[in-house]
Amino acid sequence: MTETANPENELNLLTTDIAVQSNNTDDSDIMNDRIETLKEKTPDLKELNTDGGYGSENNDKKFKELGITHIQTAVKGRKSKVDMKIEETTKGEYDVSCPRQRVKSEKTRIRDTSMLPALLPK
Repeated sequence: MTETANPENELNLLTTDIAVQSNNTDDSDIMNDRIETLKEKTPDLKELNTDGGYGSENNDKKFKELGITHIQTAVKGRKSKVDMKIEETTKGEYDVSCPRQRVKSEKTRIRDTSMLPALLPK
């Protein structure tokens, strides 16, 4: 189920898509099948927030092609083997880092967000 919310609208939850699959279907596969449909139903879609189950490389490619920023509220998989740090540098600004990367948080309409780009082997 996908819901649309906009802080400027009086109505903040509008169901825009429902997909029913067996419980052994990976959430990321369901998302992959629905991304284009979501964009068709909500052409102004620029950002989609999901839990960690919906992320995948294939989904990342589709999101990029469609101009959608995908923000996961968690990460799927094993616990990270490296330490992640979030430090407030000034009021309302944060540094997010791991041993090989550091990024600053960016303010969105309703919260701060930061994305560490994937480091791919050379």
